[in-house]
Amino acid sequence: MNTRWPLHRSIGIGIILIGVAPVIYSAARIFSHNWVPLSVPLRLVPGEFHSPEFKTDINDGRYLVELRLSELPNLEREKCEMGIPLGRCESIDQTVDFDWQVVSIDGETVQSGQYKLLFFGGVEVGFGEFRAKRGGRYKVLLHVRRDAGELNTANPTLVVESGGEYWEEIPDLYGYSLLWAKYVGGLGLLWLLLPVCFMALRRRKDSRVDDRC
Repeated sequence: MNTRWPLHRSIGIGIILIGVAPVIYSAARIFSHNWVPLSVPLRLVPGEFHSPEFKTDINDGRYLVELRLSELPNLEREKCEMGIPLGRCESIDQTVDFDWQVVSIDGETVQSGQYKLLFFGGVEVGFGEFRAKRGGRYKVLLHVRRDAGELNTANPTLVVESGGEYWEEIPDLYGYSLLWAKYVGGLGLLWLLLPVCFMALRRRKDSRVDDRC
């Protein structure tokens, strides 16, 4: 029994697979890592804060330590209190002040420092970074020196995320792959359907001829 597919069907399926392959690849990239292994609320009041343990999955990967807040009614004042330079903060003191450490599960200090802006955007501030191993387990320790006052009503969240170099191109890649799938995959589908449509039209034409006879 011959189970081989017709050549046109094999070509059409091949074109469809070529069309959807980039989508599958980019989706696999998206779900292959935990890009934000830690996101935990905290209160910025004097004392010690120990985050839950988190696991990293990028080998020798760069991870960023960030502080994120929700927006308060007086956004300009909020940014000044976070230490974001606006040029209009002369009369508003920075109220975020802490030392930080990233420690391994064995208690080894991986990186440490004092709260200082590395980058910012909106009400998100990156203040630290460290290198991590795949499968490594870590904690973030904070020694808060000062009460952040009203900023504690802005839902402060301590976040650890992978460096942007690992994921920033993925949304663009996914978008382009969808366009590729739309046109190339559509071409493959059309390649499969056209012979079927022609065959149906031929049968319909033949049946009309038979009816006349």
